Amino acid sequence: MSKRVLAFIASLVMIVSMFSCVMTVSAADGVAEVGGTCGNCGEADPDAPQDGYLETLAIPGFNLQFLNKVHIYGYVAINGQNIEDIKANWYGEATYVDADGKSQTQRIDLSEMFASGSYYLFSFNNLFSKEMSVPVTFTLYNAEGEQMSNAATYSIESYANSKGSGTDNLAKLTQALMCFGDAASAYFAK
Repeated sequence: MSKRVLAFIASLVMIVSMFSCVMTVSAADGVAEVGGTCGNCGEADPDAPQDGYLETLAIPGFNLQFLNKVHIYGYVAINGQNIEDIKANWYGEATYVDADGKSQTQRIDLSEMFASGSYYLFSFNNLFSKEMSVPVTFTLYNAEGEQMSNAATYSIESYANSKGSGTDNLAKLTQALMCFGDAASAYFAK
């Protein structure tokens, strides 16, 4: 690997560690629409997720958090369900086709869900850097395996596309993040 590529990766790691921006997107009928709040600058978004996508349980939105890893957080609107029962007995699934073309289904432990305003959030961080463009579909199930939420799809690239067109630091970060993802995808290609 060239010194230039290593310097770029080191710079990206430093940039990512300086920011902790969180952005929400609304997802209805499995299609994510951009909106949100930045945890770094505090700018509010009028298109924050709304309740009512399903009568039982909904995944109305997602966000990313830039720390040492990029986490996708799914917002869950609890509509009359007992959160302790959900955390103890329910589970989520993330399905996607990975960068190598293999179908993946990964179970999401909901016991670590936490409150954020009127929503509960679950975390997913199992994507590799070469998979930033991979759409992931999230669905929640009860203890009997019955689907209890909408199937909502999101990707890291969705976030980057929504924030990468400006000239502020968040736009620069998301542009660099996607450059890193593209470079990783090219480097790890078969």
